[in-house]
Amino acid sequence: MERDLGIPPLLARILVRRGFEDPHGTRLWIQPDIGALHDPALLPDLAAAVTRLRTALERRERILIHGDYDVDGVCGTVLLVQLLRTLRADVTWFIPDRVKDGYSFGPGSIAAALEARATLVISVDNGISASEPIAELATRGIDVIVTDHHEVGGAIPLAAAVVNPKRADSRYPFREICGTAVAFKLAWALCETLTARHRASDEVRGFLRDALAWVAIGTICDVMPMIDENRALVRFGLQAIRRSPNPGLRALLDLARIGERALTPRDVGFRIGPRINAAGRIAHAGLAVRLFTAEGFAEAQELAREIETLNEERQRLDQETTAQAIERARRELDLEHAQAIVLADERWKAGIIGISAARLVEEFHLPAVLIALDGARGKGSGRSIPGVNLLEGLNACAAHLLRHGGHAYAAGLEIERDQVESLRLALDRALAERNAARTARPPLVIDAETTPAELTPPVVTELARLAPYGPGNEVPRLLSEGLRPVGLARLSGRERQHLCFRVHGDGTTLEAIAFHAAPRADELMASTRVALLFTPVVVKDGRKESVRLEVHDFRPHS
Repeated sequence: MERDLGIPPLLARILVRRGFEDPHGTRLWIQPDIGALHDPALLPDLAAAVTRLRTALERRERILIHGDYDVDGVCGTVLLVQLLRTLRADVTWFIPDRVKDGYSFGPGSIAAALEARATLVISVDNGISASEPIAELATRGIDVIVTDHHEVGGAIPLAAAVVNPKRADSRYPFREICGTAVAFKLAWALCETLTARHRASDEVRGFLRDALAWVAIGTICDVMPMIDENRALVRFGLQAIRRSPNPGLRALLDLARIGERALTPRDVGFRIGPRINAAGRIAHAGLAVRLFTAEGFAEAQELAREIETLNEERQRLDQETTAQAIERARRELDLEHAQAIVLADERWKAGIIGISAARLVEEFHLPAVLIALDGARGKGSGRSIPGVNLLEGLNACAAHLLRHGGHAYAAGLEIERDQVESLRLALDRALAERNAARTARPPLVIDAETTPAELTPPVVTELARLAPYGPGNEVPRLLSEGLRPVGLARLSGRERQHLCFRVHGDGTTLEAIAFHAAPRADELMASTRVALLFTPVVVKDGRKESVRLEVHDFRPHS
């Protein structure tokens, strides 16, 4: 394969280990092509959506974009608002309040549409289960175009169009795109119907190019699998973020202190996304929409600073909630036999529990559902582990829930306070019947064995062709055995939590860092030889390049 593709043997071994055999398919994987994106016309109801939207544009109707309070919903809302402003449409937007309104359409949605005097509502990242509110809007003369990517749990709403790749009648070849990507496909299809003069205008072409930034952010933060067309959307979207002229996005990047280097999905997932989410988790997600639709940099900087303050508060609450949840799980639950963690607490904030649930999943390797109680009811957020479909588990517990929805790995719910314990028992039974959750921690995956001498900067740079990384395409993990620790290990990090050391093997010495491994310093220094599981990265010091090993695990090796 290395001869056919002109790639180093190490990269070829990793690709073979991951199941790639056909050189043509492999080339498309390591060189995503924006021209290979799937045709929007294959999405169900897309033609009807474009026709209704064109009619609204021609008649100068008031259009309301109905988004969601998470990152995906915010980015899709911004994308469609920017498109319609580019086309000089009469457009406004509405984001439900996480606590007051809850997810998707509700009374607040109907009130917002009436107040705006909209005759067309376009949902983003929600709506597939909102049959009753959409029917209510229809009785008031308001059409709805649903764009969503969530599972279809019941009857499809009677709307002007329902664009969702997960519909049973969908011909779209890839189901796992985010809500922002569905909105982008609608925007793309609409732009293709414009006159040649408009279609070729700098504004329209610039919009479609820049809109990939929102698609990349939505895809990464909604934890979509990094396969199929998502690879191209994210790879080119990361470039669009870096060159974006959007004042709000520029201001947010400045506060995230990412610098001028090429962006990675990790930058988006851990620096950009949490700041966008902080608005909806602590205050209102509309603040993020205002940031990204600000026309001037001064206004954008002011809004970005406000969001930064909210993000600092989010981090504080996250730490408190996570610590409380971990302590309660250890004290109250039989973690050796539990199929899932279900906990409720009046101290917890609905906007924070999703983050803490994810941290419990990492800590205990069990699905986790945390519920923020407020009076007689509570709102919950759940996260799951590979191989366990949390949404299916909650479907089996529907009798104990007021409402629920989401994905296999992330779901939300509303529940009566007195049903929390019943939910815990029912979810345990549901997952046990599926033999789902009670598994050992998964073994660490090894993509290839290698030696320090093979890990030159040019070779490690070539490994980046596997990017972008994410679910379904993790960072490469390599194994080297029989390495000799050289010199003394040292601790680094603000809390001296990381372990830095050097290893020698095959005539080459390399720097290594094991994150959060400071307690294992004595174990490392007592070993004459070690085996390392790591990801290699290229680090630059001026013009000089070297390779550093980011260690996932190590063990003594005789």
